[in-house]
Formats: sequence, C-alpha cells, structure tokens
Amino acid sequence: VTAGAIYMMRNPFDLAPSFARHQSADIDTAIERMCNPDAMMGTETGIRDALGRWDDHIRSWVSAPGLPRHVVRYEDMLDKAPKTVRGLLEFLSVKPDSAKLAKAIKATSFDKLKKQEEELGFTERPDGMTRFFAKGESGVWRSELTPDQVARIRSAFLPTLEQWYPELLEETEDFSKAG
Repeated sequence: VTAGAIYMMRNPFDLAPSFARHQSADIDTAIERMCNPDAMMGTETGIRDALGRWDDHIRSWVSAPGLPRHVVRYEDMLDKAPKTVRGLLEFLSVKPDSAKLAKAIKATSFDKLKKQEEELGFTERPDGMTRFFAKGESGVWRSELTPDQVARIRSAFLPTLEQWYPELLEETEDFSKAG
C-alpha cells in the first residue's frame, strides 16, 4: 500500500530541450513525444515506462483518488529551495532542522551533483549521453526554442499551463508571436 506520492514536474518549455538531450533526439521530436498520449520509454533490460502526454502525466498524478500527494515544481526547487524542501519534509511528517536542511540543500545542489557525476560517473546516465547533469537551469527555453516550438507547446498544454505555470503565459505568448 502506498502512503502517498511526491510528484515533481518541470515546465514543458524547459523540459523539451532537456528531454531531447535525454532521448538523443532533436527538440521537435521531443515535443512530438511530449504531445503523444502513447509515448513510452524503455531500457535495454526491457523495462517500459508509459509517459503519455506531459499534461496527462501531471493530471494522472495530481488527481489520483485517495492518494495523499505533494506536488513540487522543478523551478521552485531552484528558486525557493529552502521553502520547497521544507514543505516536502512537512508532507513526509519530518520536522525540518534549519541547519541540516541548509546543509542538505547545499550538498545536493545541481552544481554539486554535476561535479559528482564528473568525478564518479552517474549510473542512470543513458548510453551515448556525455553527461546527465547538463544545465539544471530554469528559463533555458528562451535561447533553445524557436517561436514555433513555443507556440506548439502552448497550444498543446494551455489548460495545464494555466493551472501550474500561469507566470509563463504572457511571456510565452509574446515569444511565440515573435516568429
């Protein structure tokens, strides 16, 4: 029996270039996969992971009946790590100790994980990928996506963007019209 779930999401504009890199695909192919309700991933060992559409994946987790859940936005982990991790710990009924929390956040920063991968490797890095931890930034879509790609993502996922990423609506609309 599952006591609860922690669900982490990333905005689809930043996810597209990252997903493309992880799939060894171009960004247009990654966007197509993010919009495909039948999208699957698999490993060499035969493990299959049904991804579905980006918005359906989110909806299936955040609205699962009878399951306590805590939703974390990747961007909030970057911008508001102490507050976000504190909320996560409270969901887990763990009383956060401020000093330990600060130490844990520092020890697991993206830069630290990237350096650890360089020194020790990272077993979950897919074959053919130079590094798993590449940028770890929010907002990379502004330099990596075209206006048409932003428009496609907006069109495909607008209701979910309105719910979970309203702060991106105006900027992505303006960006998509610039092309």
